Amino acid sequence: MLYEFGSCILDTAKRELSRGGQAVPLAPKAFDLLLLLVESGGRALSKAELMQSLWPDTFVEEANLSYQMSTLRKALGDDGARWIETVPKHGYRFAGELAPPKPEAAAPQRRRIPWVIPAALAIAAGAALFS
Repeated sequence: MLYEFGSCILDTAKRELSRGGQAVPLAPKAFDLLLLLVESGGRALSKAELMQSLWPDTFVEEANLSYQMSTLRKALGDDGARWIETVPKHGYRFAGELAPPKPEAAAPQRRRIPWVIPAALAIAAGAALFS
């Protein structure tokens, strides 16, 4: 899926973020965090919920989430704080206006000559040889 907000495009299939047409390097956890927030539909996600989703079956300090959030906001540039809203004493919410998600563009299809025509010609040629 492709999610567009502002000048950013989040490509879930390629696991890439671009801003203004330029690729933005994101660590895997920062990408996962952005994807969780974008796919939450504007719902505020608690810190505990985010930590459980990002680090399942692993105990991590809340500082790890804060670090990933800071990294993500920096990657989003000047609009980072606008896109990701802190919900005091709860967690975070994606506050950007999303364009409707789009499937990845399909590769252009080459036009194929139907195999029936060459097969019919081969059969006709064979029949002419043996008649």
